[in-house]
Amino acid sequence: MKVWILLTTCLAVQIGQCLSCLHRGVECIDYEVLNRHPEYEERQYPATVWISAKESGPSLSRAQINLYKKLFRYIQGDNLKGEFINSTTPTRTKVIPCKGDSLCEPTYIMSLLIPKDLYDDTFPIPTDVDLYFEREPPRRYVVRSFGGRPSESQWVTEAQKLADLTLKDLGVARDHYYLNWYDPPLQLFNRLNEVWITKSIKKKASEQKKFIRDQNDLNEVC
Repeated sequence: MKVWILLTTCLAVQIGQCLSCLHRGVECIDYEVLNRHPEYEERQYPATVWISAKESGPSLSRAQINLYKKLFRYIQGDNLKGEFINSTTPTRTKVIPCKGDSLCEPTYIMSLLIPKDLYDDTFPIPTDVDLYFEREPPRRYVVRSFGGRPSESQWVTEAQKLADLTLKDLGVARDHYYLNWYDPPLQLFNRLNEVWITKSIKKKASEQKKFIRDQNDLNEVC
């Protein structure tokens, strides 16, 4: 019995070390809070890998429905290995608005985080040709968190608030932003939503070279 308790404890410690960020028992991304402001935070995120799909059109809600169906099928086994992939959070949508072009439609890129336990393995290749992997280097974001089940207009309002709050920060991007939800649709209360906007940081030459090598390796896999 003592041996079993010891093994169980060791396993729990190992899992905790590997997955120190959990949201309602689901793997999320570890990050460091660099600065806390009254209505937003500045965070540093580690390198991550995502499975993504994109769509252009006038409706954020419609694009999210279409793209989520594709991504959900992938983690449910619609890949060349036929493997089920553990759920992660957040579900992220990158929004690239139109600027000054009346014929342009916004572009939406929805992404699911690839679990850490697959980082040392070959990622299951999607059978849907519209899906692709994105390996991202460490990034810094300004982040605004809020609850509820936001409508399309509420998402845009929260993104605009964050843009206004960081208006004097020249490092904050102005050509895109990210919408993130952390909870499944059936979670009715205490929901967590976030808007992220990228903040540029200077990279060391060694870090940039490593990212390029990793990206080339990922392209070979895909």
